[in-house]
Amino acid sequence: MCEGNNNPALYPDGTPCPTVMLEADLVRFLRLRELGIERPENTLRYYRDKGLLSATKLGGRNCYTLESAMDFLRSMTGKKKRA
Repeated sequence: MCEGNNNPALYPDGTPCPTVMLEADLVRFLRLRELGIERPENTLRYYRDKGLLSATKLGGRNCYTLESAMDFLRSMTGKKKRA
């Protein structure tokens, strides 16, 4: 469930989102491909490198909690592009 909300987090197709996501899950949750991003893995790496997205290494793979994904979305909401 989203923090402070009784509605579960869902993928675009309505499937409940897992609490711990692999990169492919996060790409789906954030709808990066639907936004036309050709290399979403690079986009996630960019946000990790900038310290805007938190990942946890499990078995050598980047994993993301639903909470960290929601924190990322909150931090990006209202940000303006810098020239």
